[in-house]
Amino acid sequence: MHERELTTLLMQKADQDEYALRRLAEDEQVPNEILGFHAQQSVEKRMKAVLARNGVVYRKTHDILELIDVLNDNHLLFPPELESVQKLTRYAVELRYGIPLPPQTPLLSSALLLDYTAKVRVWADGLIKSAG
Repeated sequence: MHERELTTLLMQKADQDEYALRRLAEDEQVPNEILGFHAQQSVEKRMKAVLARNGVVYRKTHDILELIDVLNDNHLLFPPELESVQKLTRYAVELRYGIPLPPQTPLLSSALLLDYTAKVRVWADGLIKSAG
């Protein structure tokens, strides 16, 4: 798959996860780990779309911090004010598969999850458009 096709596919899939998150967040009965999973997936896919659009090969991972490092190492600077999105990684593995978090680990509110996905979408759209 070519860079542009992969970029488009990843952004479409990220849009789908963000849509699911927005719709599910309206229902107070939806478990937090389901909301967090869709937020994590949306953010992960947008980061990978930026990498793909710029021809950067990345390892198959769900680790947001690792993706931030790959972006920064390739001069695709991830905004420092958004680096807290790395907290979403726990939703990709631990919470998704029922692995207990340390007792003092707070869950992220649906409002924060929505905020993360929106801000990463704006960042990714800007970099992808500037890449031509």
